[in-house]
Amino acid sequence: KKHRKTYPTLQQYYTRGSQISSFPKAHDESIICLDFDVPFGTLAPAGHLDHSVKLWNLSKKHQVGQMTGHHASINCMQLDHHYNMLITGGRDAVLKLWDLSLAYQLYQEDTEFASNSEEACVYTFDSHVDEITALSFDSGHLVSGSQDRTVRQWDLTTGKCVQTIDISFASRGQPNSSL
Repeated sequence: KKHRKTYPTLQQYYTRGSQISSFPKAHDESIICLDFDVPFGTLAPAGHLDHSVKLWNLSKKHQVGQMTGHHASINCMQLDHHYNMLITGGRDAVLKLWDLSLAYQLYQEDTEFASNSEEACVYTFDSHVDEITALSFDSGHLVSGSQDRTVRQWDLTTGKCVQTIDISFASRGQPNSSL
């Protein structure tokens, strides 16, 4: 038997810059950030002003989940497909850890989804004082960057900020080196 070493990718079928698909009315406002779990998997875009995260099945082209709970637009997000979790950071200066399995289940049970969507939030990390613009996490570590000019490291088991790096020194001018 022959075993294939490589698998086809979208790049083999579409020319650069071509539109593969579209999702009209995905959000009421512009999408600021999104992340993919694996090729041909689930898309998790975030809306600009509607403060929600919507989960999409790309192969079926329909919405499979929605999570609300931020009080301002969502600036950044990252999926962890091993644990089926999503972390979002927003202009409300908080990070939220979401259980995607629970979000999917709640969405299937209640298509109006107004009352249960916040239940999928496992934890809210709250120590920044200005909007969160970047985040990165793996199974044990979470790091976030904010307009408050700090980078914070979080303990995912306790939800506490364990280290803060103040980077406001970077905006100051060079010290005067003349004698």
